[in-house]
Formats: sequence, C-alpha cells, structure tokens
Amino acid sequence: MKNSLSSAQQLARHLARRIAPRALLVALVAHPSVMLAQISRNDTLPPWFLSDPSRTGVVGAGVSRAFSELLATRQPQRTVIVAIIDVGVDTTHPALVPHLWSNPREIPGNGIDDDRDGYVDDVRGWNFLGGRDGRNVERSTLEVTRLFARCASLPRGTDRAGAESFVLAPGLPDCATIQADYIRQRDRELRRVERRMSLLDSLERAITVLTPRLGADSLSVARVAVLSATTAEVAVAQAAVRRAAEQFGALRSVVTLSVATVTSMRQTVLRLSSLSAGLDTSLNERSIVGDRADTPHERGYGNPDVMGAGAAHGTHLAGIVRTVVGNGLAVKQARDSVRIMMIRATTDGDERDKDIANAIRFAVDHGAHIISMSFGKPYSPEKGVVDSAVRYADQMGALLIHSAGNDASDIDQTHSYPSSRYLNGERAGKWIEVGASNVEGNAQLAADFSNFGRESVDLFAPGVDMRASALGGGYERRSGTSQAAPVVAGAAALLMLYDRTLSGRDAKRILLASVAKFSTLIVRRPGGKPTDMTPFSRLSKSGGVVNVFNALQMLFAISGR
Repeated sequence: MKNSLSSAQQLARHLARRIAPRALLVALVAHPSVMLAQISRNDTLPPWFLSDPSRTGVVGAGVSRAFSELLATRQPQRTVIVAIIDVGVDTTHPALVPHLWSNPREIPGNGIDDDRDGYVDDVRGWNFLGGRDGRNVERSTLEVTRLFARCASLPRGTDRAGAESFVLAPGLPDCATIQADYIRQRDRELRRVERRMSLLDSLERAITVLTPRLGADSLSVARVAVLSATTAEVAVAQAAVRRAAEQFGALRSVVTLSVATVTSMRQTVLRLSSLSAGLDTSLNERSIVGDRADTPHERGYGNPDVMGAGAAHGTHLAGIVRTVVGNGLAVKQARDSVRIMMIRATTDGDERDKDIANAIRFAVDHGAHIISMSFGKPYSPEKGVVDSAVRYADQMGALLIHSAGNDASDIDQTHSYPSSRYLNGERAGKWIEVGASNVEGNAQLAADFSNFGRESVDLFAPGVDMRASALGGGYERRSGTSQAAPVVAGAAALLMLYDRTLSGRDAKRILLASVAKFSTLIVRRPGGKPTDMTPFSRLSKSGGVVNVFNALQMLFAISGR
C-alpha cells in the first residue's frame, strides 16, 4: 500500500510540472491506487501559464524562467500603468488592492473634480456604465438589437440609400440583413428557452412522482439515481431528473428537490435569457446612465464606481496581469511597480462604441502605457468614434491589446469589433490581437474556442484553465481569449518595466519577434472537424505563443544591458 501510494504521489509531482490541473485530475483518477482526486480551490502551486515550454513541455509564457535567469539581479526602472477596460474589478480583493492605480491628482470622496478632467472622484478609474445617482447598468442589449430597433423606426418607403444615411454607419450591412440576423438570434434563443422550460416541466412531474417514494426531505439527484425503478413511471421520472441534472449542473448540489426549486429555476432561466435583456428591443439601460445615447462624441457621463455590478470577469483579468508581472507571488518588487487601472465600459450584452472610445481616451489621458481589452461584437455602428480614440492612443504611445474572441472563427474572413483596422483600411500600429493557446505543444495547442487569422491575429497566449483572482476574495479558473489578452498585457508591462525608454511600438515588435515557435506542429483548426488540421504557424501573424523569457532576452540584447 505504501509503495502504491508513493507511485501515485510521484505521478502527481511529475505531471504537475507538465500539465494543467484538470488534465492532472484525469491522470490521477486513472491510477489504480487513487480512490479520490479533486482540484482544490485554494491550491498554491504556481499557475501553469508561467512555465516555459523549453524547460517543462508546458506551453506557458516563459515568465518563471525570465525571472530566475534574467531578472534576479535587475531592478524595475519605472512604474507601468496597465488599464483594463472591462466589467469592473473587485476593489476589495486582498491580492489586488495594493496594485490598483490611484489618481494622484484626485481627493477621494470630496465630490469635486480636483484634477479638472471632467470626472468627479475618479480615484481608481471610471465607470461609463453608471449614473450620477450611484446606480449601475448590469445588462445591456446586443448591438444587433439596437440596430434592429433603429431600422424599425425608419419611415415607410425609405430606400436603401436613405436607410443607410439615416441609421447606419459605413461598413454595416443594410437593414434587411440586420433584421434577418436579429430574427435568427431571437428565434434561436426562443428555442433554447423552450427546451430548458420543457426539461423543467418534466422535472416537476418527476418530483411529483418520486416524492411519495423518497419523502419530501430526501429527494435529491443522488438519491434518485440509486432508486430502484420498480415501475415504468419511476423509470421515466428518473430519466427526467437525470436529463435536468445534465443541463442544470447546480441541481446536483440541491439537498432537497421540490416544486419550489423548479419554480425558482424557471424564473432564473427567463431572467438570464437574452430575451430579457440582450434581444429586448424595449430595454433602455441608458436611462440609468443618463447620457444622450445618440450622441457618440459625448463625454463626462458615468460615476467613479469601478467595481459596479458583476465584476467577476474584470477581477479575473486583473489577477492575471498581477500574476504575470510578479511571477505568481514570487517577485514583489516587480509586482509593486505595475499599477492596474480599471475602466468599466462593458457588461453582459454588447458594449457601446462611445463608451469604449471614452474609456480608451480616459486611459491615455491618465497615463496608461498599456490598455487591455477583452470584449467584442459583430457590429460597430460608431466605429469612426472608436477609430478616432485608437488613433489618439497610438499617437500618445499607448499599446492596445485585444482578445481575438471565442467563436472558433477565422477573423480574416469575418467582422469582429473593435479591431485594429480603421474604416479607411489602414491598421493601428500599436495594437496586438491575441488568440488563446492550450497547455501542451500538441495537436490541441490552439484552444478549440479561439478565433484565429493569419493577418488579423498577431500571436497566441495561454488562455485555458487560468487560475486568478475571483470576485469576493478567492481564486477561480476561467478559459477564453479574454484570459489570453492580460497575459500579453503583463508581458508588455515587464518589457516596459525593465526599460524606461521602451515605446509601445517597440514592445509590440519585440513580443511578436520573440514568440515561442512551433514551425512544424500541425494542430486541430478551431471550429473545424476533428480531422481539420492546419500548421499552427498559419493561425496568426507571428505563428507562435508569447514568451516573456525570449522577449526580455531580445530586449536586453538590443539595449546592450
């Protein structure tokens, strides 16, 4: 028994250095001596994405190697500000509080615009989704819904040219296409809700059948699963509970199933459905903000509450930046030299172009060296306003980093906004588009959800099973190109941190030139069939995965330090 247990421990220690926790879990469960294996939410191992592929086989960003071999005797040369435009951040999280940006020219809570920038009490950043009364937008409509409503308001008999001049911006499809897209999305969501409601109807009937057999206080998914199916009615009820549990995973943790449980779940399905927000043409969330929604150049609206409502996504992204610049928890000096500025401009639904433009300008005007953005949408009616803000950031030297999206699509062939391509066809010079890579350098290196594009995506970065700060003070794992973008933001911050003269343009050039290459690797194409294979090098402009060790080595070779 002792030898068998020892072999399991050796396996765990060996694999922990090479694969992500979920893959490790699978390997341990298969071991003959392991009776139970689970992932601890409080694990303290260094995150896998800090590893270097040349040392461990895990395709991390080479952060740990950079700190141990290149930065051990070096001192940060300046403070670097990383702005994150997202849903907000947990301003009380113990791991983040010391690293949040603070406006040195603003006195907190005095109700005065001390620095005269048009934003009162903007101490931690700004919230473009809040009202002056302190309320905050929690859910927004989709852009296609807003365009559908605008098209529907056209006077009868308006021709295409009139429609475009009245409602649509350059680059948008005509109203007929927008209306068809809206109806398609609405009908798809209706079918999804109907399926979920049907499952809940069946679950309610099953509860009625099973309660007399198990008792009202003992009815749970686990108890139902082991119940002997003495009749066809019981077998049908068991199947209904099983299907509901497969669709609604939270059911497995419900101690006692009841009709009240089902009623609550129906309400949740309707509340979370995009029919109640994203696709609701009557929703006017901007009444909370109090701005003029049809005035794209308006500024000065919002409030200073950068935590807002539902800040889990932004909290996680901020945690990834903090982890990269501090090599996990190992290097306090570097970590303390990076400040994270949060600008709240997105929420559940599609962001407004004017909010994104204002957020970019706010970041630049308050000294951000790097702006990380993890959001996107298929339509951008005020793209010209966003383009103007991106040009402004470019002129001022800020580096913009954007997640490529999670549609498993070739964005060389589709439209996704915001983008580095201006309306006139030119591209922003200080913009990095980031796809998400997986843990190991094999056929699954490109994350199966990640967008890609040989011209539109610059590089890939770790974006699967990423452990970072969670809303409420803990830690959680998330996956997405959203998580890949702050890895690159952290990498860029390290370059600037150790070279006070490095520009955003040069940081981009070094990051793309120093990627970890997988020149001969053939991978599954995201979104394709299992047999759809392609060279990894063709999925992005650089053909590789961001590598901090390589980037810093190149930086020091160029600078002679």
